[in-house]
Amino acid sequence: MMQDSKISTIHKPAKPEVSAQLIEYFILDADIAMGKLDAFIAKGDDYDDEDVKSFTISVHSMKNALAHIGEQVLSEYAAKLEKAGWDIDREKLRSANDFTTKLKAVVESFASKEDDNYEVTATDEDYKELGEKLLLIKIANESFNNKAAKEKINELRRIKFPIRINKLLGEMAEQLLSGNPKEVSYLADLITEITDIR
Repeated sequence: MMQDSKISTIHKPAKPEVSAQLIEYFILDADIAMGKLDAFIAKGDDYDDEDVKSFTISVHSMKNALAHIGEQVLSEYAAKLEKAGWDIDREKLRSANDFTTKLKAVVESFASKEDDNYEVTATDEDYKELGEKLLLIKIANESFNNKAAKEKINELRRIKFPIRINKLLGEMAEQLLSGNPKEVSYLADLITEITDIR
């Protein structure tokens, strides 16, 4: 199991200059990543190359996200797990559970505050923009124009829709990064269904 004396504390408080919006994005991305990491851990040693790829992409995204909110120690831990993923180092991959425990603690330290302060500010014009951009995302996705799709997703994630919609947009970004075009289109359709009946 990976041992690192530097990882003695679960986390340090986020730096004062970290914005509330950045924390919000971090929580959404972390929720998605933790779902994938938990699925990987549940397999024990019975995982295949695709499982390792999904795991590695998830810890890579967390490495960057943690660094952005000032969690440098845990970000370095994620970097080591990312390397273990690329190397398919089974022994070091077994420390994934320890990492997710620490990651969940960081998320929980911000989540209650984020939920208390979260205010939906999306207007009718924003919902109209959501419908238009979801269509553009599907078109870009189906033509494998990931850059255009990512730009549109990021633009939508800046709008404060209900948390459920923002989480689905975060999942869409993750699926785009993972190279799963069918899932991206499915999520676009799901969000459209949700907003049609709101």
